[in-house]
Amino acid sequence: MTESWIHVLLNPIPQYVIGVFPGIAINGDAPMEKLTEKLGWVLRCLGCPFTGTFYACNIGTGKKAICIYWISSDKFIQQNQHLSRRPIGIHTMEITELDKGTFRQCTGRASVLDRISSLVSVYFIVVGVIAGLSRLHKPPNEEPCEDWPYIPILLFWTIPATIKRACWGNLIFKDPNQIFRVNEITVQDIGPNRKNHLKVTVTLTAFVSIFLPWITVFLAYHTPPIGYFCRSKYLTIVCAIWSFNSLIAYIVHLKGERHVSDWFFHVWFALCGFVVALLLLVLCILTEFNDLWVRYFGDSCDISSSCQI
Repeated sequence: MTESWIHVLLNPIPQYVIGVFPGIAINGDAPMEKLTEKLGWVLRCLGCPFTGTFYACNIGTGKKAICIYWISSDKFIQQNQHLSRRPIGIHTMEITELDKGTFRQCTGRASVLDRISSLVSVYFIVVGVIAGLSRLHKPPNEEPCEDWPYIPILLFWTIPATIKRACWGNLIFKDPNQIFRVNEITVQDIGPNRKNHLKVTVTLTAFVSIFLPWITVFLAYHTPPIGYFCRSKYLTIVCAIWSFNSLIAYIVHLKGERHVSDWFFHVWFALCGFVVALLLLVLCILTEFNDLWVRYFGDSCDISSSCQI
């Protein structure tokens, strides 16, 4: 019994799962005061990859940029008129009058430990992806029943946020809406070239968020045992949730938002994130114990004819 538990603890799959936790937490980092609100944002980003990827790739790395993302539209003014949507992404505008020191009140620098944990998460994700890709080139009779951890490649979209934290280190720890007053931030339009560039990059981010996770389904089907439908169908559920929510988030961004989180979409994305977390947890267990596929999903998941369990 002791040896079996030691084998489980030394198995690389649980280590991969623990290793990607920092990436999930960093991707959903938010300047909220209550722990429940912070967890809500983590679940939201887990349920909608576009949210965290957009923040990491399209907002910027400076303190001013990461602050603006969280500020409501009523804090901005252009030609004595309120903005109807936040000036971020394809709606980005340039700030003209504001003391840059104000942004330092709600921003800080990541610690060395925080940056190292980010790199650890990147390491586990990259190694997991390489392990999955390497199995495509193995003969079908070579270790056909030893599953590789699907979670690292499923969470490959968290890498931009972790690299951003590790390299630049700027983070926001206080909600800037508590600092800035209504109509305090004056903005003006940006040039057409920059606006077109932002449209391209935001659309590319949405495309990656929608389609990148489906690579896992492809790999799951084409790694030994070839044609194992159960695991690819299971992963399809997770990828379908992510693709649908990322598409919705992209459409909402195109329309424009007054606040950083519309209550309906925030609740929906967080609920989906909770469901995804449960699905990933079950996937870890199923990956470690292949016989559970047959026990809970029927004889169609039996792979005894193609390998020895």
